[in-house]
Amino acid sequence: DMIGNIAHQWRHPLTRLSLTLQNLKAFKNKDKMSDKIFDDAMENSLYQIEFMSNTIDNFKNFYKKDEKQSLFIVREAIDNVLNIIGSVLEHSSIKLSIKDEDEVEIFANKNEFSQVLMNLMINAKDQIDSKNIQDPKLNITVSKSSDKVKIEVEDNAGGVPSNIIKNIFNPYFTTKQDKGTGIGLYLSKAIIEEKLNGTLSIKNSKNGAIFTIIL
Repeated sequence: DMIGNIAHQWRHPLTRLSLTLQNLKAFKNKDKMSDKIFDDAMENSLYQIEFMSNTIDNFKNFYKKDEKQSLFIVREAIDNVLNIIGSVLEHSSIKLSIKDEDEVEIFANKNEFSQVLMNLMINAKDQIDSKNIQDPKLNITVSKSSDKVKIEVEDNAGGVPSNIIKNIFNPYFTTKQDKGTGIGLYLSKAIIEEKLNGTLSIKNSKNGAIFTIIL
């Protein structure tokens, strides 16, 4: 999955680099190479290379083991995830909506929490792809009331059949045949409930499934 995500992130900058090099060659062959054309091509190329380098740093930091807990804004964790899988969601034409009007903060392990969010978003994306949903949507809502924080991740993939929804967090249970391991949601629930003393649950809405984290 990680290699696939990197490939998605790199595909566009690699294409732009290739086009820049082809344009430079064309200008040189026609004796139309100017200092400005060359400088602009260099600047664009360095920007694309920096983007690709930052992608590697993002992945390295995202998967780095870190037991430290800290106070952070939930939206920052969502942005961390989008640095990793944003291109994958775009590839599936998923319209993403994020509501966090109060910039809610939580005290937790940021990397672990981000990985839970990524699991939930990837699970929704896989369901959307498998059912070939037209106008796919993914809504993330963050809210706070008294001493509780609620994060909801909702898709419009039609929901989970009632006969299997109770098994969705069981280890090795998967609806993806040979494409799934049944570990992602199980580990997500373990992180939320055992490490963060919260709850992770699922229910169906009229449009799809809603995963709810309460801390």
